[in-house]
Amino acid sequence: MLKAISEGSGVQVVSGIALYTEETYPAWVRGATETRLADYFVREIEEGRDGVRAGLIGELTSHNEERPEPAAYRLTEAESHVFRAAAQAQRRTGVAITTHASLGRGGHAQ
Repeated sequence: MLKAISEGSGVQVVSGIALYTEETYPAWVRGATETRLADYFVREIEEGRDGVRAGLIGELTSHNEERPEPAAYRLTEAESHVFRAAAQAQRRTGVAITTHASLGRGGHAQ
């Protein structure tokens, strides 16, 4: 659909590849190594699907904001795992990473 929209409108559309929040991670992510996760990101960037390749890694995010003080905010272990894999994929491909910290908290941790 993105390809058709881009071609029909003449506007370049940049698609991202991400594993949004821990609550939405597919089951296979929990047991995957960082290298396997990085390979997943790289494959979507270099090969894509349906004629569309991802142009960036993101949006990666965390909503683990139980602590009221932003300085006390920490990524969960699963989130850290995905962020490290994204960094590995970024080093392999050179594409940008975008992150999102809800309510403006956690940006430094990400």
